[in-house]
Amino acid sequence: HDYNVSPIDLIGIEGFWGSYITILICIPICNILNPTLGVGLYENTGEAFAMLKSSKKLTILLICYMITITIYSYGGVLVTSQESAVHRSLYELARPFLVWIASTLTYYITKSPLYGDKLDKYSAFELVGFGICVLGIIIYNRIWKLPCFVYSGTDEETSELMSLNNELVQENNNSL
Repeated sequence: HDYNVSPIDLIGIEGFWGSYITILICIPICNILNPTLGVGLYENTGEAFAMLKSSKKLTILLICYMITITIYSYGGVLVTSQESAVHRSLYELARPFLVWIASTLTYYITKSPLYGDKLDKYSAFELVGFGICVLGIIIYNRIWKLPCFVYSGTDEETSELMSLNNELVQENNNSL
């Protein structure tokens, strides 16, 4: 909220810098690494472009992926600008959980080991880990205040800061 940047501009800047760093730093480093460092897997940019050129399906999937990530990022920025970073944290946390559910459902709907993941002895740990993450966000952001913790500031100060923050967000949105 320090700068008056529209969400779509912010996504564009984020995409530009992500592409810049990936193309100029990450891809060259990955291409010069020894293939044995990655258990036989390595980056070969030339081969990747050859695959894209020869496979229309792969190209369409890549374009769909890029559109999906753009929509996802835009949604995250909108949530942060309209609500708060707390909401975005919960939004970001829901993504892997939904992917896990979709993957599990895919396995049981298709009944094929080629698609999705079946529930196993570690699934309970994954679910508990997700619950701990949600609980951590809720406690950290003082949505649920535990009596065993000392919180700085009073509830009045916190609500005063929240209302001031909401006013600034509304003011910022009105100026867009």
